[in-house]
Amino acid sequence: MWHFFSERGRKVIQLAHREALRLGHDVVGTEHLMLAIVSEGEGTAIQALESLGVRPDELRDSLENTIGKSHPILKPVDLQLSPRAKRVFDLSVREARNMGVNYVGTEHILLGIMAEGESAAARSQ
Repeated sequence: MWHFFSERGRKVIQLAHREALRLGHDVVGTEHLMLAIVSEGEGTAIQALESLGVRPDELRDSLENTIGKSHPILKPVDLQLSPRAKRVFDLSVREARNMGVNYVGTEHILLGIMAEGESAAARSQ
C-alpha cells in the first residue's frame, strides 16, 4: 500500500510514528497524522489548512492538549496503526483515485482525516 504514497506522504507517515513516540503513545492515530502534517510543514495539506485560517502552532497545541502526553518512548519500537488511522489511509487512497491521480499526497491524507470525521484530528479544525 505504501508504494502509492508520494515522498511527502511517506514522510508524514514516518513523522506520525515519531509524534506518537514523542507523546508516549502506543499506537499511531489520526491525531498523530495531523500532527505530522503540521510538522512536515510543506505540501498541499498545510497550504490548504493555512488558506482556511488554521494556524499550525495553534492546531498542534490543541491536538496535544486533547490527546495528552505521557513519557516519551525513547527506544525505537514499531507502533501499530489505530483502526481510525487505517481507515484514514483507505479513504486517502480513495480520495486520490477520485481525483484521478496515482499517488497519495499530504492533501489526500488530510482529506482522509476529514472524511473519517470521528477523530479529534477531524474535529480540531
